[in-house]
Amino acid sequence: GHTDAAGNSSDNQILSWRRAATVAAYLKKTSRSSFIIYGWGSAKPMASNSTPRGRQRNRRVEILLYRTER
Repeated sequence: GHTDAAGNSSDNQILSWRRAATVAAYLKKTSRSSFIIYGWGSAKPMASNSTPRGRQRNRRVEILLYRTER
């Protein structure tokens, strides 16, 4: 989970974790997969935080898929 740089850092950390947890909970309903959730806050922007469009792009959840052998 990620946020833009608006607001304070600790609030963004919590918000980003909650954002990721919400997506993981939804996906868990439809699969038997397990998830590791990270809240990155505003630490890893993908766009500039100086424009509304850039801040919008930074508010996101990224999903990395790994295949494990059973």
